[in-house]
Amino acid sequence: MKLYINHTYTYQSQHISMLFFSRVDILDIKEIGEDAVYITSEITPVNGDVIISARVVERGQTFGDETMRVEAGDDKAIKYAISLTLFKILSKYTGKRPSWGILTGVRPTKRYHALKYQGMSKAQIRTYFETHDLVTPEKVDLLEQVSAHSYAHIFPMDDTKISLYVGIAFCPSKCVYCSFTTNIKDKGDDVIEQYVGAVIRDIKLHAARYKDKSIQTVYFGGGTPSMLTGEQIKRIDDALRCHYNMNDLEEYTFEAGRPELIDDALLCALKAIGVTRICINPQTMHDHTLKAIGRTHDVAEIRRAFACAARYDFIVNADVIVGLVGETVEESASSLSEIIELSPENITLHTLSLKRGSILHHRLDDYEVMPENDVRRAVTLGHQMLLDAGYVPYYMYRQKYISGNLENVGYTKKGCESIYNIQMIEERQTVVAFGAGTTSKFYNFDDDILTRQHTTKNISEYMK
Repeated sequence: MKLYINHTYTYQSQHISMLFFSRVDILDIKEIGEDAVYITSEITPVNGDVIISARVVERGQTFGDETMRVEAGDDKAIKYAISLTLFKILSKYTGKRPSWGILTGVRPTKRYHALKYQGMSKAQIRTYFETHDLVTPEKVDLLEQVSAHSYAHIFPMDDTKISLYVGIAFCPSKCVYCSFTTNIKDKGDDVIEQYVGAVIRDIKLHAARYKDKSIQTVYFGGGTPSMLTGEQIKRIDDALRCHYNMNDLEEYTFEAGRPELIDDALLCALKAIGVTRICINPQTMHDHTLKAIGRTHDVAEIRRAFACAARYDFIVNADVIVGLVGETVEESASSLSEIIELSPENITLHTLSLKRGSILHHRLDDYEVMPENDVRRAVTLGHQMLLDAGYVPYYMYRQKYISGNLENVGYTKKGCESIYNIQMIEERQTVVAFGAGTTSKFYNFDDDILTRQHTTKNISEYMK
């Protein structure tokens, strides 16, 4: 679909339009011909105010006209009016009703918690989301459930605590849906050893700035951290403990990830350094899908990894992706059912996102992707299956290009919430990150401002 705008609010206009169309290109006025089909979003000055209007034009004929009048110069009101008028006209034109309304951001729970912290009641917050943002009642239900199991981990805030993230940018193979910084290597490769040295140098470099802070959580992510040997893991842990105050550490997570790399040697090494949580990420329980997405293991390896982990008393998280290539609603449900039977303390139900940096995005015609209506059915079914099994939702986030305009939700058995996941989504705590392609987040309590610092994605440059 084409979009014509006569203002500079491109982001709002394009992102709202993309809730209804997979691709939206900005249209130059010179390109408007008699046969053109396009959306318009326009601002017209009127006596100190501005009129915001949205229409759909089909071959010279106008379909509907949504308008709002707001004060000129009120940037926030103008952005809202652009979003609202476009959403209303495109809902009428397409017959679609995106469940998150005009919200296009990653963290709707962050907005929910801000309103709750300001003293608004549950009923007032619900009214705000349903009338101001046009969020459906079902999604407000989800926000309420997530807040009930995460709010106490965020408030009251404590500026003496921070978290640490260690990014290991290596994997045994590249998954077709992945856009993270990663390099395909074999375990034990010399480059990985050089990288470990660079990470330890990075850890030491920033330590002085946080000498008065207490570390609340540590998270090894990636990539695939289990590409490291036990000795390499211990050296990184030694550096963290030497240079940061981990005396009151509340949670230590290691994203083991790939089942084929999980064995007794790895788990013993993790137990020895005090890791409390691990992630085993099956994504699916169907061999044909594992092969299609680029995995180098089968379902039998997943079951073996879970059995191995059960001997070490870790809290376990398992990831599942709805909408994977070639899968049906029924196959998605059967994968989730099998993982529920394995009984991890946490299950994260992801919705497939067609990330721009992924193989899947660039070769989409080569794959059969689950239709969006089926994705919605599968997510709804998965949500109910997890509730029925005794899990509750405790954190949630959204992504650009996510199938069906849906969300990713972390579910937990009661009392097993991941503090790190909650803090990362809420963004009210400083998280210092080490490793190529990582992002540190610095939270200023006084001003309620978060700033980000990105590290180069280039491994060779990072290791210099």
